[in-house]
Amino acid sequence: MHSTPFRRVAAFVCALGTFVPEICVLGGGILGTGPPVYAFSCTAGEVTIGQGVDEVITNCGTPVQRSEWLRQSWHPAAPAVTRGETVEEWVYDLGSNLPVGLVRFTNQVVEWQGEGAPTPAACDPEIFQPGQTLVTVAAACGLPQRTSEQVQRRTVVAGDGSVVRATVHTIEWFYDGPAVGGQRLHLRFENGRSKAQGTLR
Repeated sequence: MHSTPFRRVAAFVCALGTFVPEICVLGGGILGTGPPVYAFSCTAGEVTIGQGVDEVITNCGTPVQRSEWLRQSWHPAAPAVTRGETVEEWVYDLGSNLPVGLVRFTNQVVEWQGEGAPTPAACDPEIFQPGQTLVTVAAACGLPQRTSEQVQRRTVVAGDGSVVRATVHTIEWFYDGPAVGGQRLHLRFENGRSKAQGTLR
């Protein structure tokens, strides 16, 4: 039995601490701030927290979309020391009118798993904001009708303000028609985070 779209999205964004705080406030009385309790299941078994990349591939195969980035973290007791963690997000298409499968890995171990909105799904275009990840968008809107993907070397501004040459993994998602309020929307992700969105004619 699947949860309602609101419960599903609220649980996901509150567990990750991202997107709109109002969702956590509205959902807090029902959900609290913990991760979802329902499991993401594939043909060969469930995906559970703590599994490795190879086990997820064995159970579910290759995802239809994936992204990866480096997350920096630090401890208040040693603020000068930072730690880099590799984060991957995988999205699975489980079939028309079924929830999408969502997995987030940290250093190749499942950190979070759950179900997103069915595809196609009706969603609020306001979710298309900079800073989202593949799974935050797929949790609310399901999979897009079209995608494109490319990897480039280009000049970027680093966190310290310096200009460097870096590899940029770009994913573009295109949502068409009634599912997004009758609009055709375009969303671009760079290295795991949405950077820009626009309305297509």
